[in-house]
Amino acid sequence: MRTITDFIIHVTVEVEPNATVTDAIKLMRENRVGAVLVREKDKAVGIFTERDLLNKFDFQDPGKLLHAKIKDVMTKDLKTVEHDQAYIDVVDLMREQKIRHTPVVKDGKVIGMVSLRDLANHYEEHLKALLEENSKKLLESLNKMKASEEKLKKAIAIKSEFTHTVSHELRTPLTSIKGSIDLVLRGTAGALNDDQKMFLGKAQNNIDRLKRLINDVLDVAKLEAGEMELRIKPNDLNALIEEVVDSQQIPIKQKEIFLKAELAKGIPEIPFDRDSITQVLFNLINNSAKFTLRGGILVVSKHHPKQNNVEVIVKDTGPGIHKNDIEKLFQKFHQLGDPELRPAGGTGLGLAICKGLIQRHGGKIWVESELGRGSEFHFLLPIVQRREQR
Repeated sequence: MRTITDFIIHVTVEVEPNATVTDAIKLMRENRVGAVLVREKDKAVGIFTERDLLNKFDFQDPGKLLHAKIKDVMTKDLKTVEHDQAYIDVVDLMREQKIRHTPVVKDGKVIGMVSLRDLANHYEEHLKALLEENSKKLLESLNKMKASEEKLKKAIAIKSEFTHTVSHELRTPLTSIKGSIDLVLRGTAGALNDDQKMFLGKAQNNIDRLKRLINDVLDVAKLEAGEMELRIKPNDLNALIEEVVDSQQIPIKQKEIFLKAELAKGIPEIPFDRDSITQVLFNLINNSAKFTLRGGILVVSKHHPKQNNVEVIVKDTGPGIHKNDIEKLFQKFHQLGDPELRPAGGTGLGLAICKGLIQRHGGKIWVESELGRGSEFHFLLPIVQRREQR
């Protein structure tokens, strides 16, 4: 903390009480100061300032000025400050007392004088130096951030390229294996017994599961790299929901649960990428179906024109989600529940993909759930786009 000593004027101009005002004025001009210290027998007894000169004399009567003594016009109520006081405190004191000059004391002795003007000038210089220093630090930080951003972009690009390459290399042999198994299962290579069909069926299911995982990893990589292309144009959301619900009826009925749609009337065509929202609906319905053993799933649409959005809710009668797990739900590779009791077939990426796709549309997605009372997955899509999509 800077003290008043940093701003002190150590060469103090002094006069005696019996000196004339004209002597004091002469000294003030010669030394370019706005105040003189009045001292008597080594004791400071007052101060004479420019303000005293202006306030206490009538300059139309020069005779009075010539004969005036300092002791008759000086400020006798002497305000002093200690040498180790913080300069900002001294500034506040001088403003409160409405004075512009004050002596500085150390060990009971006057060692100098300080003026409000000097303090203000020094403070301005201090602020400029501080600003320059902070600007330099800010520039250095920005340069470091820019360098880190470039490194991050390169890392994301390398990761994306690696993901695409590995996924492509995996897809090629998988397609060949799947095709061969399909031919064998159809009996093209000869008749199969029941055990052979069972084992080949399991292999086929695991190939399909692996393909889904590869596709999900690719989608996440594209979303993170900003490479997911969206073809946004006006579409009928209710028609899309009906189409998805209808396509999922057979696998849902096999689980002996229901899947229904409850759609609001009057929803206009809204801008969205049809493939992306189809994927979101499939993921949400399949996620609910995975955990719903009784009851069923209801897909609801709602129209909120005042809020400039349409809401879609996927409700299920499943076991619900613990409140501590809700915030983890949309994280990558995160699956809830005991791994041994969890239904097979999940990649842990479906909900993360849903979140990324909805956010790319300028929307919002969340879940509301309680243990034992099912879950509701909500997402919003804007009726009118408010930002450009990449």
